[in-house]
Amino acid sequence: MHSSRWSSGNKILIAGFLLISLQRAAAQSTAADIVGTVRDSSGAVVPNALIKAVQEETNSTRETRSNTEGIYEFRILQPGTYTLSAEATGFKKYVNARVPLLARQVLRVDIAIEVGSVADTINVVAEAPVINTDVATVAESR
Repeated sequence: MHSSRWSSGNKILIAGFLLISLQRAAAQSTAADIVGTVRDSSGAVVPNALIKAVQEETNSTRETRSNTEGIYEFRILQPGTYTLSAEATGFKKYVNARVPLLARQVLRVDIAIEVGSVADTINVVAEAPVINTDVATVAESR
């Protein structure tokens, strides 16, 4: 009988090593996320709102739409400072500038838009808090 050079034990050991290596590589990622809910002034969710995230340092833009529950997500963003904007039919445009996003952070930015014309703009000047209550992770700033 001919024995295989790779026993099943060796294959399991190599697979485990590869899995641990992939997990370590993912843990070293600096990507971060911005998530939130779009609501109107009465607290009702606003579905299908167009949300844009513009990284101020590079001017790169990402777009998404809120789902039927008003939830939006930007996954795998580079750390930096962002301007968030939201638009929906029948509502004033929302703009939140200078939103700091740290490495490996999941930042919640809930958006409150007011009834009105899209030509009207709501500018938010308060910076987003650095405290993360959505995910139990540690973010480092360098």
